Order: sequence, then structure tokens, then C-alpha cells
Amino acid sequence: MRDHRRIWDSFYDEVEATDARKLDIDHMVPPAEAWDSGASEWSAERRDGTPTISAAS
Repeated sequence: MRDHRRIWDSFYDEVEATDARKLDIDHMVPPAEAWDSGASEWSAERRDGTPTISAAS
């Protein structure tokens, strides 16, 4: 059995969420725009675990 639990980190208020039902998605940024906006400068370690959706609590 695979473990599908996720942890989302809010960059805005430093809150960790483990229940996606408690998150509100304000907006989405396409990967290409994120890359052009600075993600290209992130370390491989930081990019490795980054979800395609960033959430705020």
C-alpha cells in the first residue's frame, strides 16, 4: 500500500497543512511562469519536493 499523505507549506504564514480540504487555492501559476519568475534559481533540492500547486492556509 502506498502512502499518499502530503504536507503543504504556506510560504506566507509558515503553516503546515496535512488536510487538503482545509486549503483555499487563491491562484495557480503555470510552471513556465514560475520558472521565469525565479524558480530557475532554486536549488535542485528545493525544486525536488515542490508541488505544482502552492497553497495558503
